[in-house]
Amino acid sequence: MKARANQMRNFLNDDSFYLNPLSEKLGITELVKDVTECEIAYSKLIKYISCMKNDYSDKTELVHCYALTVDKFLIEQKGFQWTLKKKYEPYNPYYYPEISNDKVQDIDVISNLFMAVGNKRKASFREFYWHITGIPVDENID
Repeated sequence: MKARANQMRNFLNDDSFYLNPLSEKLGITELVKDVTECEIAYSKLIKYISCMKNDYSDKTELVHCYALTVDKFLIEQKGFQWTLKKKYEPYNPYYYPEISNDKVQDIDVISNLFMAVGNKRKASFREFYWHITGIPVDENID
């Protein structure tokens, strides 16, 4: 668990633990640099998740990895602030970043992504982006 906590603390500097699975399964070889790339990666993620033959644990891992990619993008490219939070699952602590800006406070991108893609009606990228950034769906997001 300590290694996982250290990975999460350093996720801005060491992206290999979440970029490698995205590369292997979705063909995303670089971190996203703009909103269009975020949207393209989101579409790939939705397609992978929707395929029933893909393993549930792989889907879960990819949701976590994509969420960390979005976290890094929002922090580095859009100027969001972040803190590392800890909550407890049934037996183990779980570490995750929370992001904030002037429109939203304490947003857990991982949880929001699970809500966006977790049911049969998958949220559009614009809806997901609105929930995590506070930018309405009908506004320009670039």
